Amino acid sequence: MRKPIRLLAVVAVLVAGISATAVAASAATDPVRPALVGGRPATEAYPIGVWNACTVVLIKSDYAITAAHCTWRNGYAGIGTDRNAPVAVTESVGRYFAPGGADVAVLKLSPPVTTVKPVTIARTTPAVGTPTRLVGFGQTCPTVSCDGSTTKAMELDTSIVPDARCPLIVNGEQELCTDNPGGNAGACYGDSGGPQLQKNSRNEWLLVGTTSGAGTVNTDCGVVPSIYVDVTNAGLRTWIAQTVGGLPDPDGTTPPTTPPTTPPTTPPTTPPTTPPTTPPATGAWAPYTAYRAGQVVTYGGASYTCVQSHTSLPGWEPSAVPALWRRA
Repeated sequence: MRKPIRLLAVVAVLVAGISATAVAASAATDPVRPALVGGRPATEAYPIGVWNACTVVLIKSDYAITAAHCTWRNGYAGIGTDRNAPVAVTESVGRYFAPGGADVAVLKLSPPVTTVKPVTIARTTPAVGTPTRLVGFGQTCPTVSCDGSTTKAMELDTSIVPDARCPLIVNGEQELCTDNPGGNAGACYGDSGGPQLQKNSRNEWLLVGTTSGAGTVNTDCGVVPSIYVDVTNAGLRTWIAQTVGGLPDPDGTTPPTTPPTTPPTTPPTTPPTTPPTTPPATGAWAPYTAYRAGQVVTYGGASYTCVQSHTSLPGWEPSAVPALWRRA
């Protein structure tokens, strides 16, 4: 979480964020329903999975998308809506960060996943009021460490709300403020990188966003709206398409899938987010704390600058996770 969150950050679990590119449609009689508190077990075989304790979304057979703050290492990825019984097993062998510091990253997978249909990324940003669905493997209770991540994916029906309800939005063109129905439902620790989906005119799910963090400074899940990265943004969608060698068109046309002449480079040792010249200090590092890019903490006698907004967890000490912290 980027809680100041880029809420869903990492490891342990947002309760719902879903973004997936055109998944097989559910019955036409199954519109996006009002949300249930805390969500409900997934009702469809979404093209999602678990990776680095976060949620990932399959966008091509050999590429997935997730939150940038989750990408501190390559490794196992289990695809499917049941983490204990994945329908496919693969591994990330490459990680690519979006330009400009957007909280989204593309993962190169090997071997390719051939048994799950990837989701298609929409082209148009959903307007305020648009019904959407979130999907993820995050916590199903609202407080930090109240329980572990769910073994089976959860889904939550919600909608897009005005950016004003998410004061922590820093780039309105690349972020979506997403409602917390009833004031007690939404993404949580472990949902980071999960999909936010929207139905198209053919009743197919399209991916419009990926879970990033909470919309305000609050450590309890669901009590405030959440922030999702808008992957339909022209610049982000173009970057994703170039990185993966082409994307299916949401209108039904499939462009050439030849990889770009110059393939994307591996992520730099230092992630792209540039902290302010004089970042605010926050004292000693501690787990279960929301940190924003640019904040400075001390750990083991050294100072570290946060390079990706996130909520810290045990094992994410600054010296151990260079994707999140840079030694000052």
